[in-house]
Amino acid sequence: MKKTLTILVVFLAVVVLAFIGYNFANTYAQKKARAEVEKILKEAHLDKDVSYRSLKANIFSRSIKLNDITWNIKQHGEIVANLDIKSVTVMGKPDKDMRANFEDAELINLNVNAPLKTINKPI
Repeated sequence: MKKTLTILVVFLAVVVLAFIGYNFANTYAQKKARAEVEKILKEAHLDKDVSYRSLKANIFSRSIKLNDITWNIKQHGEIVANLDIKSVTVMGKPDKDMRANFEDAELINLNVNAPLKTINKPI
């Protein structure tokens, strides 16, 4: 009985440590991913035009998911369109086999010089 209890305690300790390790690694990955996304947006001069509600990273699937993205597209300093994307999931290894999956992307025309029937409508 005592041997079974010892094995159970060791097993539970391993499971708890694995869970804590996974959460720590995932939190670290999210922090690094957020910093990298912000760096890319800043280098592309899009940090004031692109926003997102949340970012999640998954170390097992090697993926980053951005939710509720809004991109104010400017022309000559004026917003001419909005690109709204429900989510973008980027998967794979950087600089090798990365791919992105876009969910529910919609481009809204705000150009006042466009034909009336297309203003504030999805393009």
